[in-house]
Amino acid sequence: MQDSTRKSTNGPTLIGSVQRALRLLSALEHHGGRATAKQLARDTRLPLATAYHLLRTLQHEGAVFNEYGHYLLPPPVVTSAPRREFTQTWLDSIGRDLHTVTYLAVYRAGDVEITAVSWHPLCGLPADPERLSATAYAHAAGQSLLARLGEEEQRAHLARHPVEPLTPHTAPDTETALRKLARIPPFSPVVELQELAVGYASAAVPVSFGALHAAVAFSVRMERSGELGSMTAWLKARTEDVLRSLA
Repeated sequence: MQDSTRKSTNGPTLIGSVQRALRLLSALEHHGGRATAKQLARDTRLPLATAYHLLRTLQHEGAVFNEYGHYLLPPPVVTSAPRREFTQTWLDSIGRDLHTVTYLAVYRAGDVEITAVSWHPLCGLPADPERLSATAYAHAAGQSLLARLGEEEQRAHLARHPVEPLTPHTAPDTETALRKLARIPPFSPVVELQELAVGYASAAVPVSFGALHAAVAFSVRMERSGELGSMTAWLKARTEDVLRSLA
């Protein structure tokens, strides 16, 4: 698609495609950071083909994610990580070493919270905080956190966030999800394959900060599933090194 340009009488040259891309980003923000190409094309009054072209360019540049046909803005970073070592900088370094989306999750006030995210548009499933919070039963970080609760607390959590069969690999109901959680050894790494999304896997290493349960997790495409064991072992060792430095 060829860019159109126009020059105002007394102003700078304006590049049409840049203006249209900014309109798409503004519309995406108006939708709360999650919308389909059709919604964005309609809101911006752009031809659908033009919207798709610009969104693909924005995705390539890391300005948006594409998650199952929905475009997402990069998730905001919440800076209230429980300890200094688990800040954005630390997660970014893990993400660079593993080439993955990496995030820190905590269980607080009866819910799973994603407190920091290191993301990359070409590496694994985008860690959308709201989605991960609502589907804790289907990803490694959530399962790691829920497994450390008593059964009554687990049932209460799943009552607030009912189990849905997101993929053919997801637990189909509450009882199945509870049985899976019961099989997870305490404070052991957790790996899930295609439970949150077909074509993706995630792994998590549990950590604790006093009474606060947390998990450091990453997501990869299934093409890299053969690396999950070594990647999880590496993350566990690195996390233990940091925790020892705090002792």
